[in-house]
Amino acid sequence: MEQRFIDKVVVTTGAAGGIGKAVSKRFYDEGAKVVMLDLRQEWVDAAVVDLGMSPDRVMAVALDVTDEEAVRSLVDLVVARWGRIDVLNNVAGVGGDQGPMEEKPMGEWESVYDINVFGTVRMIKYVLPIMKAQGSGVVTNTSSVSGMFGYAGESAYGSSKWAVRGLTKNIANESGSHGVRVNSVAPGWVNTVIFQKALDDYRAEGYEDPMENVTFGPLGRAAEPSEIAAIFAFLASDDAAIINGSNILCDGGMTLG
Repeated sequence: MEQRFIDKVVVTTGAAGGIGKAVSKRFYDEGAKVVMLDLRQEWVDAAVVDLGMSPDRVMAVALDVTDEEAVRSLVDLVVARWGRIDVLNNVAGVGGDQGPMEEKPMGEWESVYDINVFGTVRMIKYVLPIMKAQGSGVVTNTSSVSGMFGYAGESAYGSSKWAVRGLTKNIANESGSHGVRVNSVAPGWVNTVIFQKALDDYRAEGYEDPMENVTFGPLGRAAEPSEIAAIFAFLASDDAAIINGSNILCDGGMTLG
């Protein structure tokens, strides 16, 4: 595999499962030093073992992105060890429950926004000064097709992903002159735990075959996490040096109509 990220330091949240794990693996395979962050230490430790990563090129750290002081300390820890941060991949997120807007408890709204939106904000807030001081860096955030189109039953999750997409454009405009590019990725269905939970929610709503409520588009399948990871790697590479403030739709054509 091409080695585009040798000596680059790449931080990824939500790194223990699904897309985040695949993203960490892709950057590691391309030569990066990777920082894998997730809510539980045992989760990231298990991911490192499963991926066969070398201790000299990986930091696996438990991090709750809703804890601002923990985020600040984590950034300090990474800089103390490796001196810089070249790429930040904000993948950590939750889907919330499917259902009518008025039936969603305020606690669900607050939790979804605290992780999906403000978790992304906290990470960028403390990583961005490092990148600006370096004069270089790439931030890639995770939006969704739900952050581009208004799907019924997804008011909390969908609106949080709209917010991430808007946030991306604001920060890209502020940071480009400092050598920092900021983009977002908008997957459709991806073969992850969140996808399985959506199917379970459809069953709970009475769908005998929940797949009847799933549209994949002309490719006829969900994306694999490794396919989304390849897009993160492209956006962080020099091949994407002119891409800033963009949202990359990667849904297999499900939104074509």
